[in-house]
This record gives sequence, C-alpha cells and structure tokens, in this order.
Amino acid sequence: MTVETTLSALADETRRGTVEALGGGPLSAGQLATQLEVTPAALSGHLRILRDAGLVSVALDPDDTRVHVYSIEPGPFHELSDWAQGASKFWTDQLGAFARQVERRGRGKR
Repeated sequence: MTVETTLSALADETRRGTVEALGGGPLSAGQLATQLEVTPAALSGHLRILRDAGLVSVALDPDDTRVHVYSIEPGPFHELSDWAQGASKFWTDQLGAFARQVERRGRGKR
C-alpha cells in the first residue's frame, strides 16, 4: 500500500481510535465497538477501510469461530514512519539552510 492510502484511512477519528485500541493487542469487533463507543454496524465500515488499506488484519477466534479478531499490520506503519522521517529531515535541512542564510545576511549589515 502507499503512504497516501495509509493517511487516507487514518484521516477519520474513529479509524485512528481503532488503530490506537489495537495497539494494545488483538481485539474482537465487539470489544472494539464497546471501547470506541460506536455501534457494531458503524464500526464495520471503518474496519473494512482499515483492512482494505492493509492496516489491520482479521482472523477467526480459535475458541469461537463466530468471533472476528482484529490485529495491527505493522508494515504500512513502518512505511509511514519512514516517509515522515524523510519529510522531517528535508524540512530540518531546509530550515537550517534558511537560518544560516539569515545569519549571514545579518552579519553583512553591521
């Protein structure tokens, strides 16, 4: 998946909350709905978007195959982190160059 897909999926507050909740470990759809205080029907659409974006995976609970258990898929988050680090480095370098230029111009006016 792309960084754009990941960011788009995480643009919604409920989906971000879902990812944060799953950060503590796998949860069933029912547990997620309760924790996030949303209806199971509303959560279903959010989980589909997160699955389609590759951010979460789903498996059947081995103790009760009627229950779907969701987990974080780390790959897209690593890609997002790499992208953010690259963007941060770019802007740090740009701002550093700007600060040096301002400093040089300031010294020249004395």
